[in-house]
Amino acid sequence: MIIQTGVDLPETLPRILGVPTLAVLAAILFVGFVFEAWPRGSTLVQQKSGASRYGKANLLSRLTFFFLQPIINISLRRTLTMQDIAGQLPEDMKSRVCYNGLSAKWNERLRRQKANDGSRSPPSLFWTIMGSNGLSLVPILLSRVAIVLLSYLLPVLLKLLLEYLDNYETKPLSYGVKLAIGMFLSSLGVSLLNTYNRFQMLLLGVGTRSALISMIYRKSLRLSAGSRNESSSGSINNHMSVDAGKFERSAPFY
Repeated sequence: MIIQTGVDLPETLPRILGVPTLAVLAAILFVGFVFEAWPRGSTLVQQKSGASRYGKANLLSRLTFFFLQPIINISLRRTLTMQDIAGQLPEDMKSRVCYNGLSAKWNERLRRQKANDGSRSPPSLFWTIMGSNGLSLVPILLSRVAIVLLSYLLPVLLKLLLEYLDNYETKPLSYGVKLAIGMFLSSLGVSLLNTYNRFQMLLLGVGTRSALISMIYRKSLRLSAGSRNESSSGSINNHMSVDAGKFERSAPFY
């Protein structure tokens, strides 16, 4: 049985759910973004908090690196000291936290490999580092996907805009304005996500370098007399100063 209501749904639904729904959704997103991007540190609780400057930074501040502005202002007046730049990185970038995470994952892989085949060859250090930073890689991978999608969206919008300019009389002016705004937002999103992605990879590289140096130093303190004859202090220093920094220098290019 077919019920005829006398209402053309394909024409009615866009008028009912189209512009008003999009306007409400845009308003909700805008309000949420304003609350998230509102400057933090104004309340007494936030001022007395022991969190780092990066930890107090909101989403907009992290995307634009505005949380570093106080340091830049100080550097314009005088030379920066260790007290000025202390406590800027996230809490999980501390040497103790980085070392505990990577060392625990490395020891776990060593025990697992010995239990499985009894091989004396060590597991892959690269995959151990990737496993210990699994949660940190999730936003990096998601931002990479978003960058690719926005990069493909930009030429599509440009094509539509050029087609509109060729036949601008057939479509309203608002259509062209929407395309122009979409191109601007796409370019802005790609720039912000690229900066965010590179910064996160730099943090990952710094944390890994700090963890590797701590692991090498701790291992050097536990070497036996026979092992000390095989590994000189120069080779140990070379591992700490050169080899540990290779991952930090290559991380932004992954």
